[in-house]
Amino acid sequence: MSVVSYLSLGLGFLTTLAGIITPLGLSDTITATGDQMVSFVYLSDPSSFGRSAQNRPDIPLSRDCLITSAFCPGAVIPGAVLNQGKGNVSVNASITATTRIPENITTMFSSATKNSTIAGIFDIQYRFWKKNTNEYFDNRQPYVKGSRRPVENLLGRDNLTVVEGIIADLGSGGIGFRNHTGPAGLTLGGKWDEDILWIEPDISCANTNLSFEFVLGNTTSLSSEVTSLELVDEGGLSLIRAGNPYKEWPNLTYSNPDVQLRADRSAWLYNFLSTLVLNLTSIAAVRQGGKAINASLGHHYPLDPDAFFAEEFYPLGIHNEYLNANWLELPRVTSGRNGSITANGRDLYPPEDYSYEFASLLFSELQWRCAGRYSDASKENDYNVECGAILTLPSRVDRGSPMEEEPGSKWKSSLYVCAGAVKASVKTVSFSMNASASLGNLVATGVKNKHYPDNSSYPLWAIEDWWYPGSEGAYAAPLWGIVDVAYEGTKGYNFTRAPTLYLPYSYGSLTWESFAAPLDSLAGSVAPYGILSQVIHSIFHPSFDVPRIPRYDGSDSLSLRARWASLSKSGEGIERLLRLVWTDMTASTSIGANVLNNALVSGVNGGGSGPSRLVTIYVQKVTYDMRYAVPALLLLVVWVSVILVALMIGSGRITHLKQMLNDTSLGRVAAITAYPSSRAYLGSPTNEWATAVGHVMLQIGGRKSSGLDVEEHQEQELESLSAEDDSGREEQPHCERLLSTRTHRDE
Repeated sequence: MSVVSYLSLGLGFLTTLAGIITPLGLSDTITATGDQMVSFVYLSDPSSFGRSAQNRPDIPLSRDCLITSAFCPGAVIPGAVLNQGKGNVSVNASITATTRIPENITTMFSSATKNSTIAGIFDIQYRFWKKNTNEYFDNRQPYVKGSRRPVENLLGRDNLTVVEGIIADLGSGGIGFRNHTGPAGLTLGGKWDEDILWIEPDISCANTNLSFEFVLGNTTSLSSEVTSLELVDEGGLSLIRAGNPYKEWPNLTYSNPDVQLRADRSAWLYNFLSTLVLNLTSIAAVRQGGKAINASLGHHYPLDPDAFFAEEFYPLGIHNEYLNANWLELPRVTSGRNGSITANGRDLYPPEDYSYEFASLLFSELQWRCAGRYSDASKENDYNVECGAILTLPSRVDRGSPMEEEPGSKWKSSLYVCAGAVKASVKTVSFSMNASASLGNLVATGVKNKHYPDNSSYPLWAIEDWWYPGSEGAYAAPLWGIVDVAYEGTKGYNFTRAPTLYLPYSYGSLTWESFAAPLDSLAGSVAPYGILSQVIHSIFHPSFDVPRIPRYDGSDSLSLRARWASLSKSGEGIERLLRLVWTDMTASTSIGANVLNNALVSGVNGGGSGPSRLVTIYVQKVTYDMRYAVPALLLLVVWVSVILVALMIGSGRITHLKQMLNDTSLGRVAAITAYPSSRAYLGSPTNEWATAVGHVMLQIGGRKSSGLDVEEHQEQELESLSAEDDSGREEQPHCERLLSTRTHRDE
């Protein structure tokens, strides 16, 4: 085949392909268009969070600052509490204190957030509540207190989840508080951004490079569930860093607790004290310097499988505890007089000569040293850190299936030391919603830190100062939040201008973990740290059994166990695991009740219409995907190329094309066929050919007419025309016209 044939075949194929593919690029899509102000309405939640939601209380919010021992700031009832701030507090049963929050405090802590999408401290409430009475409060009239009830485990998700009152980040952890509203009356929906108060745990975990290997016994009998237990040195003892772990211990900075540094130092100290207890070194040997620790990498230290600590390894799951090294079964040691220590009824001095007993005492202090509560500095040192030891989900090390827990199987669990705090900030959350105004159709598409143009644009945060005279009652759970700049410098409060605020510590043992807790309706001042303390050092413990708090260790949930297994492989995974559990607990515990704080304080339920906001509207448009136009574009390029090439080589000149059209004209071809002598005019311009030949008659059909012989008539005409001189005629544009034809019927 010639090149022209191949080219023709290729063009035919490309033309067919373009005809099929090109229309496929057309589509009817929903796209974002211009912005407009739209009124927002309350969105009901069809999920279990919405179906189980309680209306907000119809009585004012309450606050309990352990009123039986201290007034809440600003809520002084003369005579109700005696000797407050003097160390000998007592209660006057004849005069009741109040749980009502003074108006000047509610006004202050809602001054900057009252008409915004950013929640305040009074917007963060317990998801469930009940009315309570107390002989010491409000003349025995009912007041509101929170109630803890798990709603739904959200840990099976890994994205931003929107449920009644909150936005939960189940990818990395964190909670945004929002009484959910959405644009009304939009045909196809829209998208918009909002600034949201965001609370999240800041957790850091350090690997001790110690692990526990154990062998399961017959878990279905009454015999020991663990038949062998060993501590494995993976570098935590043999490769411990040089120096004194007590030297240059970081001072706790309230505004920046540096949990990573505290976790790292605590893990170092944990390992150092372990070497003393295991008799791998002594304090005297450490003081002499050099390689003072007699440990080798990979060494196994047998432990008692019948000890109480061994029970923590079964059922298989994540476990945690305080930093007191229960696995060492240490004796109780206390500080004695004049620098001595007391152990087993004996006073030991100097304590440095008794490495085992002295290390046991220091282990009992490690938990509080990590948290910043054990300090030689002022008694008024503020702290807001929680610490604990985490044992990862056991992994099987004998090549057996991790799904089978048969007797004799060998497992391993690594030990981490973790420190955590809770911080609040304002984040920008992106939302999208289709036409139906329902929370099920509201999607949080992204969250990012709020952008501030300069430092002066940072929010002004206020925290109650429980050291200020008259504010001692705030120490149990101080109020915090963003306030208007007009309040800066108000006595009884500490202020800071920053993008992020580390929340003040709340005494979880009093306000969260006690049998009567929660004590009031303010979840924002209690729940963040109350939940963090349980997550860091107790909630995964086998003996942890608190009513209405689910198990999170993964021992009775295969889906949870599979996720914990993947996160137990690194320190970063453990940190994320703890943040996710905190997020799930906080989601079930608290709710963003309403962005209009003043309504909440007066007891009005959230809901109804909200303010108008700028929304990017979705519209329906016909669009085209240019990827489907590629064959058509290629075809166009080929045809343009062919035309250009034709013009370049001369075969495409206009005059030549016109001549070819004339030569193939139907009239001229018919005239030449009938009268060969007219061939002389074949190349003549249209006007000349029409004058010379155009008026001749052609006979259509095979019969002769009764009149003049057509052929003879035509020959006469041609002879007369041939006599004319056609020289010097200029070429004119050819205009084809129809030949005059006549037909005569045969008689």
